[in-house]
Amino acid sequence: MNRRTFLFQAAGTGIASTVLSKSAFATEAPFLFHDARGNQLLRETLDVPSYWDGADETKYPDSPYDSIRIQNDDAGIVTFITGTGNSAFTPGLVADTIFQHQDIIPTYMSRLKVGEYLGRGRDSYNGHDYTDMYFLADIKIFYMSVPLRTAKIPLGGGRFLCPIELVTESMVSPHNWEQYTNFMKTSEDALQAGWTIFPVVPMEYLVGYYLIEPESEYGARVTMVTRLKFKEDVSWVADWGSELPIVLRQGMIAGFMGSVNSCQHLLREGKTP
Repeated sequence: MNRRTFLFQAAGTGIASTVLSKSAFATEAPFLFHDARGNQLLRETLDVPSYWDGADETKYPDSPYDSIRIQNDDAGIVTFITGTGNSAFTPGLVADTIFQHQDIIPTYMSRLKVGEYLGRGRDSYNGHDYTDMYFLADIKIFYMSVPLRTAKIPLGGGRFLCPIELVTESMVSPHNWEQYTNFMKTSEDALQAGWTIFPVVPMEYLVGYYLIEPESEYGARVTMVTRLKFKEDVSWVADWGSELPIVLRQGMIAGFMGSVNSCQHLLREGKTP
């Protein structure tokens, strides 16, 4: 039994049976992500045992995150990070933080210059509630600019899937898109008006997911997988793939710990689901 089949069988009926059904993956029909590369990523990383063969993997024993993998191919870069945060979190708390409390992260992650929600609603494409959030992050040699859509899908058995993807114009109304782009431009202009020599690099595309599962020692394990590609001809560093694994690994660690700190923040505030 492969991992996705296990999740599907554990989920029972309803949303998760639609999200994880083999028939959905076997066709080109609309499924979960607006960008079909997200459906492909979910299928490959959960169904194909050999997918990570040859990936650059670093293990971190006794760390809040215990493994990071980076796979580079012609279509882009695939990143993987997993861990427990070495903290007593429930899967529900972690999933809720990812879905609607990531605006706490800048408090604990100085490199995230902007982390603000742009909008919320229900996606008519797939029927899931969503949050749209803008991230403007310093990844040392350039700034990454990305609006991301996140959903939260309970799979049953204390498991959650939080799909993420780049927000594009077709995903929102013209009015909302204008508001989104105005906010992003204002944020980027404010950053570049300061003392910085580094460019702001937007994404060509980004798809991925968080998989949150129960864990016996601490309570929850979260795995984040993304496939991404930066816009070309904006920064020579972003175009030169050999340099990216270093900064992406550092960015994954910073983002992971920012999320851990955000979960701890919500626990202190008593704001748990």
